[in-house]
Amino acid sequence: MGHNHKKPYVLQLGIGLQILTAVLSYYLSKGWFEEKIEDLPPGFYHFDKLIASKFEEKPYSQEELKKAALFLNDYIMSHPNAQLISSIIKAGLLLPLSYAQKQMVHQGKLRQRMKYLFLYGETKSGKTTTATLLASIWGQVNKISYASFNTEARAGKHLSSSTHILIVDEVSKDLETSTVKEILKYAQEDLIARSIQSKSLKQIHYPALAGIIMTSNTHFPSDPALLERFLVFHFRKSDKISLDKRQRYEREDFRVLEPLGQFAWNYIKEHGLHDDYINYTIEILKAFYKTAEVEVEWLDWEFTHDTAETEEEQEYKKEAEFFNAVLKFFLQYIRPKEKEETLAKSIYTALMSRQFGRWIWADDDLFVYISKDFLLELKRSYRCEIKDLEDLKELTGWKKMYKRDPEGRVWVLQTTIMELFYKLNLTPQLLTTYEFLDWINNRLTIKEEVPF
Repeated sequence: MGHNHKKPYVLQLGIGLQILTAVLSYYLSKGWFEEKIEDLPPGFYHFDKLIASKFEEKPYSQEELKKAALFLNDYIMSHPNAQLISSIIKAGLLLPLSYAQKQMVHQGKLRQRMKYLFLYGETKSGKTTTATLLASIWGQVNKISYASFNTEARAGKHLSSSTHILIVDEVSKDLETSTVKEILKYAQEDLIARSIQSKSLKQIHYPALAGIIMTSNTHFPSDPALLERFLVFHFRKSDKISLDKRQRYEREDFRVLEPLGQFAWNYIKEHGLHDDYINYTIEILKAFYKTAEVEVEWLDWEFTHDTAETEEEQEYKKEAEFFNAVLKFFLQYIRPKEKEETLAKSIYTALMSRQFGRWIWADDDLFVYISKDFLLELKRSYRCEIKDLEDLKELTGWKKMYKRDPEGRVWVLQTTIMELFYKLNLTPQLLTTYEFLDWINNRLTIKEEVPF
């Protein structure tokens, strides 16, 4: 070789690597070196043409399968909002396979990634319990507080622990401004959640393995890009669970549901993963209940969620519900005094004469005053979910004040009768005081109103 002026093979990087690979493969085939592969975290993966698992497969009897089917059915149907819970089950059952689904998307075999879940709303309504139930189906309950997830490093560490469901509990409003939001976007979209450079200048990658369920008492962050990656479910006041039911499920052992996870895994091994994963989940559940010989109705219910509702849209909906309730209230209690009297004229007369006492009234300056008692009546009779005057003030921007009257002082919200009528769609535009008085007294025509 010394007389050869050509570069030795080992200095030609491309060829050198090929030779080294061939030598190592030969040594391995002869048994001269022991092959050592780093252990994969628990869960499900897609390699070559197969879904592979590091998941403990267990046999189950027909009796155990039926017991799991009955338990899940009972849990859903006993909740005040059974449709909400059934939708969460459909959306989250296959989350442990979200990483395998992403692998198949990256390989061009599928197009649709599984979305993460965000459960928010009232306390004691079953958010965390439902998330725990979903994780228990697969025999792995990984639940952490948001405080353990609220930095990029912490999030990256937990996301790479397994492909099983990761429950991030009690997410605070801090998520709105946290850089963890960006981690979540990458994690749902890609195979890597976070990459860092070590002190030795080596790249360290945190794989985005886990499927995430977040629970919170506060609304989803107003970030359209993040919203695209989550399915959002809202637990309202009417969804609160009674104390005896809460205590019952706190005592129950959710491991009774593990035969469902085993059944689902066997089904997927036979049929693979599909793009429309929610309908595929329903298909698996129908096969599960048929095999368990248990009748069930909720599998055919419509899948519902609140993903489309941004915070702004939720506020708009809440405001609309309030004014609809006010209009229903007026329609129930006000009767025309004259044949041709319009609805607006009748409401104006009732408010000025204090027909509703300290609930809602108007004064000579055309200010309208709304008390907490009026809100309680709207909630009792028309299911309006405005909590208190402060809640209504935040929604409308109306002024909160003490109002003195013959019966004493009372906290109220103040607005103008012109704004109230505009919000009730009784006028097509916000009128000035003079326009309003002329209109009410038939001296100005704005639009043709339909009389009672």
